[in-house]
Amino acid sequence: MAFCEECGKSVEPGTRFCRACGHPIDLPPAGAESGAVAIIAGDRPPVREIPRVHGNSSGAAAGALAGSFARKRPGGVTFVAVSESIGAVLAVWGGFSLLSYTASLTATVAVAAHIWWIWVLMKMFPVLAMGESDMLRDLQTATGILFGIAVLCGLLTYGLWKLRKWARILLFVLTCLSLLHAVILLFTGNGSVTVHLGVILVGAWILWYFRKPHVKQAFGC
Repeated sequence: MAFCEECGKSVEPGTRFCRACGHPIDLPPAGAESGAVAIIAGDRPPVREIPRVHGNSSGAAAGALAGSFARKRPGGVTFVAVSESIGAVLAVWGGFSLLSYTASLTATVAVAAHIWWIWVLMKMFPVLAMGESDMLRDLQTATGILFGIAVLCGLLTYGLWKLRKWARILLFVLTCLSLLHAVILLFTGNGSVTVHLGVILVGAWILWYFRKPHVKQAFGC
């Protein structure tokens, strides 16, 4: 019995090619006995069979391999993800700072209400009490907004880092809203013109960059 030198499978006498792997078989020289073998099993160590991929499986494996290279995170996406993480940290810090200030102001107002002459002034001039209540309400609103921004920045950081499709869509939506807000404030003359122009330039760059073919391919679009 002869054996294939490539895969170690047994082959029938007179066979020129291995039926398992297609490797050519060296035939015994002329005049050799019919019982001669090309390779004796005991003459070589056992061969570990390597699984081979055939048919459509090879295409699927090649596609998976190509997808792993295609989904490499572009540098611009990494930059935006890191920027969003920094924004999340700053928003959390600002939210807790306002929360602490609101709590201290609430305590101050509560103490002031128990001082008889301040209580009398508030009763005589309700605008004084209204000013304090309006300030507390505005601080609470700002605190909630900052914590909401922190959540959105955290979601974007995770989604962009993991190249999730929903993160790219969410980034587009938030960028368009920011652009619209900056344009309205710019034309109404509210706020700093430099800040509004900076927001518009950054937003335009994000919309342009995240529509580039290799970035869309990285997100599986």
